[in-house]
Amino acid sequence: MNQTKTEQTFNQILEEYGGKIANKARVILLEDPTLKDLREPLEFISKSWYDRTPALVRLSCQAVGGNAENSETAALALTLMNLSFTIWDDVIDKARYKKFMPTVFGKFGQEIAIISGGIASAKAFSILNKTMQAEKRKRITDAIWKMWSRMASIESIVVEMRNKGVFRSRDKLWKMRSESINLGTCLRIGAVIGNGSDDEINRLTRYGRHLALILALEEDFKISINLSVELAEKIRNRTPPYATLWAVEHSAPLKTLFEKFEGNEDSLIKQFVQIFLSTKVNSVVSKKIEKNRKLAQLQLRTLPNTSAKDALNLLVNSAATIFDDIVS
Repeated sequence: MNQTKTEQTFNQILEEYGGKIANKARVILLEDPTLKDLREPLEFISKSWYDRTPALVRLSCQAVGGNAENSETAALALTLMNLSFTIWDDVIDKARYKKFMPTVFGKFGQEIAIISGGIASAKAFSILNKTMQAEKRKRITDAIWKMWSRMASIESIVVEMRNKGVFRSRDKLWKMRSESINLGTCLRIGAVIGNGSDDEINRLTRYGRHLALILALEEDFKISINLSVELAEKIRNRTPPYATLWAVEHSAPLKTLFEKFEGNEDSLIKQFVQIFLSTKVNSVVSKKIEKNRKLAQLQLRTLPNTSAKDALNLLVNSAATIFDDIVS
């Protein structure tokens, strides 16, 4: 798929600041000889998975005047933790496909997916425990524990709501906002490593959360207009995107189609997306993205003028503009 100029700008920033660590994260498990029995799923992960976390950790460290090289170990560990979250989230959502490709769960099943996610997390913590002075390591591990406990709480609440059949668009939006703690924590840790002040650390944490929600809303919308099996599977499993839920709640014809998805989705999905695009959902999502763009930029205003700050501004502007390209 051809990238727009905005997407190219966004991805160039991520590659420039975090590409080396992102690539290392993709193969570090595969290259571990003790994991030879998991070689097939680890090879699949190395070819199909790429994470943006390293760039954000490094940029946050640099934005407060820190040495970016000091953040690389933490960036690698956080990237592996995100791999765990990605794999386990797919298991919980029963997502067999994502972005036109099978997930680890879809290709290898629940058991291997759970094991792979666990190994990634274990490797992440083993990397973290070998680095940094005790005081700084404690601040970082405290932030990570807060993130993990929050993510676990979110998932348990969501599973309960879905089981009761009361999961609505506002609940999905709450989930997306709550899960923004992930990127928020990545930027927080980068700023801690860079010896930022409490105000700088908190500002970069909030920036990360606003950026995370922008990215989540865009990915969510892409799934909502995806004519492949991914959208149909999410509707059938009652784990649809926020934009889909919002449109269903505001369109009687769409709600009727939504309730028909019981295995014959191939004949309905094109019609479903056409009606979806006729609602006001584009405007609703666009306003939320623009609001978070402004809030993210606000967090950066008092930071020192550095190339890292410029990159963070460009990153959030590019991320927000990508949505315009999606709907144009």
